[in-house]
Amino acid sequence: MVDLAIAGLVALFVWWLATGVVMFAAWQSDRWQKWLMVVFTIGALAGCAGLYASAGMQSVTGTYLGFGSALAVWAWLEATFLFGLITGPRHSRCPGGARGLQRFRLAFLAVRDHELALLAGGAVVTLLVAGGDNHAGLWTYLLLWGMRLSAKLNIFMGAPRAASVLIPKRLRYLTSYFRTDRISWLLPVTIIVSIYPLWALMSLALGEADAHRAVAFMLLTTFMALAVLEHIFLVLPVSDEQLWLWAARDRAASEPARDTADCGGGEEGRSPAHMTPARTAPGETRAKNTPHKRGTSSWT
Repeated sequence: MVDLAIAGLVALFVWWLATGVVMFAAWQSDRWQKWLMVVFTIGALAGCAGLYASAGMQSVTGTYLGFGSALAVWAWLEATFLFGLITGPRHSRCPGGARGLQRFRLAFLAVRDHELALLAGGAVVTLLVAGGDNHAGLWTYLLLWGMRLSAKLNIFMGAPRAASVLIPKRLRYLTSYFRTDRISWLLPVTIIVSIYPLWALMSLALGEADAHRAVAFMLLTTFMALAVLEHIFLVLPVSDEQLWLWAARDRAASEPARDTADCGGGEEGRSPAHMTPARTAPGETRAKNTPHKRGTSSWT
């Protein structure tokens, strides 16, 4: 039980720290970003080596190695997106009046290349661990990927707390694809459906006899719980952005919030007084000029 408690605390701390580190790096000036990208790339290469090594380690150490290595690969992919290196062929705001399939197509083009990069990353992680029995790294990557995709779809469909002051200036055009004037049917369905895998993972963690497998399930349980919580934050008037303001405090405070047009609402250009965290994903902004607060995505 002590091992499980430690695993839960480790996952919680790593989630907070890793999200903050990537955000901090994304807010640095362009002259620093090339060096930061070198650091992330070295980390990702070390992560690939760690995934390969951990696959054959049936131990708690191997579990943590696989978990941390998958996060290193994920952090590199997130950095390429937040630095604007891999996004999509569309780099402009959603035009006023775009609706339905047209809006979806434009939003997808804004992030298409990064979605393909995530797919390729998943294939690489799978190949690296395929030869062993320890797949903690693979399951960590798949969980991050699945919940990130879920967050993006929900923000696109409708999540009232989905804009963010923590989104770097270079990617602010993405907020014009957010929809914050309503709660879509998908959001409550996602939250309810997510309870089952959360319960299943917790049951596996508590019922597993092998220590390394129990720790792996607890790491995944904690990340799954955090993912569900972040989906809930997309609708509640509660802001968790304070957790990461240290990563972008000065720049986020000095950046004037820009109005982003409702993607289906006619005029382009007006935006709320404040934008709030949202996990990286296209959706739409709120049609009214009302301040709003939340919704990040450390799964960004």
